[in-house]
Amino acid sequence: MDRSIPEKNTPNDDMVDESDACPNCGQRDPDCLVWQDDDFVECQTCGAVYRPGQKGDPDANH
Repeated sequence: MDRSIPEKNTPNDDMVDESDACPNCGQRDPDCLVWQDDDFVECQTCGAVYRPGQKGDPDANH
């Protein structure tokens, strides 16, 4: 196998960008991050509701 060609379907291929991860627990799996409306996402791992792409306290974003 040619190691210079990146493999597909590696564990991080389907993760959201780090800037969109849950600011409370760092969850990046899109199956655990559920859109609540056009602006906010709820993390199914820790329950935080936040606006993706914004840093800081998740409770302050909602």
